[in-house]
Amino acid sequence: MGSGILRCLGVNSDNEAGKEIDSAVITTYSLVLNDEPIPRFQNDVYILPPRALSKVMDHYKENYIDIGTKKVHSIDPFESDEHLSMVNNYKLITHRYIFAPVLYSDHWWMCILDKVKKNFFMIDSRPKEDPGPEITNINKFAGNLINQLLVRAGYHSLLTKATKNKPEQRSWLPKYVKIHEQPNPFDCGTFVMKWMEVLDPTKLDANKKIYDIEDWTTSEMHEKLQEFRNEIVSEIILSKSNKLIEGAIQGAMETTIHKHLAALQSPYVQVTMEELKKLG
Repeated sequence: MGSGILRCLGVNSDNEAGKEIDSAVITTYSLVLNDEPIPRFQNDVYILPPRALSKVMDHYKENYIDIGTKKVHSIDPFESDEHLSMVNNYKLITHRYIFAPVLYSDHWWMCILDKVKKNFFMIDSRPKEDPGPEITNINKFAGNLINQLLVRAGYHSLLTKATKNKPEQRSWLPKYVKIHEQPNPFDCGTFVMKWMEVLDPTKLDANKKIYDIEDWTTSEMHEKLQEFRNEIVSEIILSKSNKLIEGAIQGAMETTIHKHLAALQSPYVQVTMEELKKLG
């Protein structure tokens, strides 16, 4: 399920190249938001690089308990992964809420850890009444990996150790937040990027409306999602961080957008290549 945001660039997200660019766009947007001079991003919310957990999760999948040791698989063997190297350890320690975009089986969703209350939430635009053991274990694995990143950064573990009366706590059982379902098979990544930007984590535990998207009709959803895509592309291009990431964006575009461009004839494209170059 590739991100609908790619359609703004005329990119097919159903092939492997498209999926990599999908991930690059979402990663870029997380970097833009983390750098925004907005109190929630400077003080409270830190967004993990979207693929920081995925390589480990892809390797072990839902079998996150080591059969030999009976413990959760360690993130240590993946220390050299480029996405892990992008983690900001300072913000990981100082910020209360950790937003963790997750990619698994070609679908994006987001986990949120509240370090103070030790609550762990899952938000998915393809919700299920019963996620089943595979998805539950994937999310428990994500929660444990975030805890491992905290310890790796110098923070104390949020999981309790074994006692005489209680076994070792391996992770959190995720709390599933009811959210409006995506109206198509490709906008999961667009939803995740918008959640990164606007979701208020203080309302999650109180079961309050996390934002107005829950009241939209299907037709309104289609219209608003197109607005989201346009806004996200504009914010990436016009961000003050753009000089740091323009190489990644240009590389992505050169990989997927060729001369005599079919993409520029797409109804999703809102700007020309010349305009993009001027903005860069």
